[in-house]
Amino acid sequence: MSRLLLTTLLWHAALIFGAAQDATLFNQVVGSAGASGTQQGLTYSYTVGEVVISRISSGDRVLTQGFHQPEHTRIVTVGDPVFADWNIEVFPNPVSDVLTVRFSGQKGPFLSGMVVDLAGRIIRANVILNEPSGSSIDCSNWQAGVYFLVLRDPESRAAASSRIVRL
Repeated sequence: MSRLLLTTLLWHAALIFGAAQDATLFNQVVGSAGASGTQQGLTYSYTVGEVVISRISSGDRVLTQGFHQPEHTRIVTVGDPVFADWNIEVFPNPVSDVLTVRFSGQKGPFLSGMVVDLAGRIIRANVILNEPSGSSIDCSNWQAGVYFLVLRDPESRAAASSRIVRL
């Protein structure tokens, strides 16, 4: 009886001690090779050597094996101060055939962009919008769904995105 009591007490002590430990998450990857660097104000990191990748997600959180997990995600939108003076308008939205993009030509003569779907596949790359009063994008051959128009200023490399619904 005393052996069972001693074993039970030891298990309870181990559980209490284990629960008292502070669990923290940190941004660390162990890989066979890799590097980090900064170029033109952008920081990049990579590792090499994962054969099998596990992916776990819950709500808006995603955990992957072998890849650096971002500590902070910065979403740049049209409201970003860099693009505030461009006065970007994307219409009609929802769209059926032709999407029109207007912007202020005072900061530069054109914007470049691309269209991606919800899965991140590029639908149209190298879209050049060179008519500030209204550049057109033909979307008549796209499937019905939700897309993102990602606009970029070639000089400052600032980016903005707009959600588009194709009927």
